[in-house]
Amino acid sequence: MSANARFEIVASGVSLEGAGRNATTLVPAGSVGLLIGNGDTVSRRWRVSGLSISGSAGGGTAIRLENAREGRIDEVIVSSFRKQGSGAIEVQGNCWTVVADDLTVVGNLVGVSFAGGNANAWVFRTANLSSNDVGVRIDIGRSSAHGVLFTDGTHFEENVTAGIQVFSGDVHGLSITDPYVELRAGQRLIIARRAAKVPVRLFSFTYSGGFVTTDGAPVIELDSRGGPEDSISATLTSFNVFQRAGEGPVILVSGARARVVVSGGVFSKSGGPVAEIDGAILTKDGASSKVLK
Repeated sequence: MSANARFEIVASGVSLEGAGRNATTLVPAGSVGLLIGNGDTVSRRWRVSGLSISGSAGGGTAIRLENAREGRIDEVIVSSFRKQGSGAIEVQGNCWTVVADDLTVVGNLVGVSFAGGNANAWVFRTANLSSNDVGVRIDIGRSSAHGVLFTDGTHFEENVTAGIQVFSGDVHGLSITDPYVELRAGQRLIIARRAAKVPVRLFSFTYSGGFVTTDGAPVIELDSRGGPEDSISATLTSFNVFQRAGEGPVILVSGARARVVVSGGVFSKSGGPVAEIDGAILTKDGASSKVLK
């Protein structure tokens, strides 16, 4: 695609369908390959399926959504978008009720970037979010997001910094259920920590089931020390972790405004501490219930 070429879905009930993600590939050279909705137009009941979008020509963003609602992304690969300041998939304001089925996002600087408010009712099912610097980033300023779910075997592997990174915003109901996670040294499944002056408030982060294998670094890092408005609340259930190396805690929680409940199925190969919560060590023998003050 030439530098000024892009696809746009700016009506409701529109589908963009390829012949299959191994048969149809879009290679945008400009700032964006596909726009869904815009600041003036609400697009509903849209669908993108059966294609790949590659950043190999230096394109900035594969898919940008704004006012995109009640849509689906099915059997799509997004890869090799590595421009600073851009996400391979950018979610701007007022995008909700979106289902991503069998979405593969690999080899990008930031795979999915939530950058606008009202990012509500997003579901990632059997997705593959791997080999990015950051798989998913939530950096929505003082805006809110409600109900962002990763479920049904979603795969997080070797994202250099984190599978999910929460920088700012009021995030209600972030959930990971039954994932497969593989981490190398220094990598995290999730980091919640403010990046600038805007607070991070993560309300009701839940994790349940699935399997995590790691080279010993903390799998989950929750840090509320950035400022007085920061707040983090988490519940981890059946948090199954296999440490291939190292003896450090698999959960790291910092700050008096971070509250976490850990219960059921927490273990590590080394038999070392399961968690470090504001300086206090939690072993698996005490992991049946732990609430930070």
